[in-house]
Amino acid sequence: MRARLSRRAAGCDQCHSDSKNGGAPYAGGRLMASEFGAIATPNITPDKATGIGGWSQADFVQAMRWAIAPTARIT
Repeated sequence: MRARLSRRAAGCDQCHSDSKNGGAPYAGGRLMASEFGAIATPNITPDKATGIGGWSQADFVQAMRWAIAPTARIT
């Protein structure tokens, strides 16, 4: 319940839901324009396979502060 209220208060659905194309809430996929080209927003659902359900609190903090997902590879 707390996570749902936090997402609503922060307005996460505005970017992480592709409602224009019928996407599921918070499932990502919305294309956002940037100076680097279009970027698809990530899935922030609690699904462990496709969302952030398998992330630790440290993983989440790292993603929010530095935009680095726990699966990111630095080359």
